[in-house]
Amino acid sequence: MPLQALRLHSLEYQLTSARERWEENQNIEGSEKEIGDNIVNVANCLLDCISKAETDMKQVTGEQLQRVLNPVLKQCDEVLRRIASLRLPPVYQRLLEPTDAGPGVGVSSAESRIRILEKARVYGNEKVLRIHRAREDSGQNEAERLNACIGDALCDGGSLKWQIYETLHGLSEEEVKSLSTSELDAHSSKVMEKNAWAVAEEVCLRIDDSPAPRGYISAFLVDRPENQFFYNREYLKEYLGVTNNQKSSVPGHGYFSKLEQFESLHCEKGELYMEYRRMSCKERNGQLCQFCEKDETTTVPLPTRRPYPDYGKLPDFHYLSWNATPTNGREPDDFSTASSSD
Repeated sequence: MPLQALRLHSLEYQLTSARERWEENQNIEGSEKEIGDNIVNVANCLLDCISKAETDMKQVTGEQLQRVLNPVLKQCDEVLRRIASLRLPPVYQRLLEPTDAGPGVGVSSAESRIRILEKARVYGNEKVLRIHRAREDSGQNEAERLNACIGDALCDGGSLKWQIYETLHGLSEEEVKSLSTSELDAHSSKVMEKNAWAVAEEVCLRIDDSPAPRGYISAFLVDRPENQFFYNREYLKEYLGVTNNQKSSVPGHGYFSKLEQFESLHCEKGELYMEYRRMSCKERNGQLCQFCEKDETTTVPLPTRRPYPDYGKLPDFHYLSWNATPTNGREPDDFSTASSSD
């Protein structure tokens, strides 16, 4: 699917899903219902614009395509203005994301950094720390501890069936007889995927509300890849996997290169550590970037202070007070508590 069509499809799906969830909730009354209905009406206008654009864009290219998309962009701005007028409570301004370290999660470090920056821009975060833990010390890793709780919830003595649907599921005898080898392989792949989603639903039900390190597990099933919020993963993987000279040929390269530049102006990075600070572009570039110019705050968040020994109190072990702890002088990956033998 072309990138522009994919963008419209993703936006249409998110709006339709939000509208359906609103319509399912019948318990809201009074002013809250009035506000919600008002936003739904604006979203419906946006859906109408998307439907028209999807039809018109099949017949145009180049500058004409941009003119087709302009009504959609204007209506998107109207939806955002309407939501902003509600003055909803902000999300947490400072976030810490302790994550697993090493291969096996199917997501590259570069892809993770890009997604962090996208979310930070959407939510207006002031600071975001991402730390990969568990290198020879899984006890410090929240993800590993949660995985252990998931294992305990699953291993309850009951079986977990995998092949819920047989290979020829959904086919009549006549259809089976007429299948070619390639068609059979394609159908088998679809059935395997259907089994995987069915098992995922069963796992979700089993682990939901099970004990966890900080309360109880809240389990949910993610959307299928084609319906996820970050709809452009294949294009992002392609962009990150080619040389700099080839990146300009990847669909969406303008957007991805903008995020890479944003990362270089706002992030401190190591192998296991990443720190995003809003407005820190002024320290690196001498002026605020276009994104930070809109910021209503007046100061740049300080770099995260790392516990540092107070050598003046040896032989007793003490650390410097928070105010006296330096904000520089240590490598990005040197974020753990420093001992007096450093």
